[in-house]
Amino acid sequence: ELLKVKIKPIKVHSNVKKNIKVLYFKGCINNYVNPSCENAVKNILDNTCVEISEAEFECCGLPLKSSGDFDGFIKLAKKNLDLIPDEIDYLLFDCVSCKSTFLNYANFLEDVYKEKALKIAEKCISIYELLDKINYESKIKWKEKKQRKRKK
Repeated sequence: ELLKVKIKPIKVHSNVKKNIKVLYFKGCINNYVNPSCENAVKNILDNTCVEISEAEFECCGLPLKSSGDFDGFIKLAKKNLDLIPDEIDYLLFDCVSCKSTFLNYANFLEDVYKEKALKIAEKCISIYELLDKINYESKIKWKEKKQRKRKK
């Protein structure tokens, strides 16, 4: 609890048409350590064509896999895959470790779950990749940096 940063999300109301549907995987960091990252992602994407939805994800499973609890990892992977609807365009991550873990699910699963993991892997995208894909940088109004005069 001491590590949680107390930052409230900024409510921005956008009139931009939402034509890209993403399911946002917040992961452990946003849930338990740094919710300001989640707020930043939502604030940035609010003024874009991206519609964000969320599911009750707990963790990607990396700590379980890293500690050798493969049964627990497989159980959590299946639970996470069950939470992902087919009709999303992307599964959005702000943590590259979580994204990497999802991309690895198929290596640990079989049958229907392996098939779903492979389909979901094609939809996994980081916030940085998504911003590049929607050409977000062209929408930013950068301030020109003033050149300081050098002393002679």
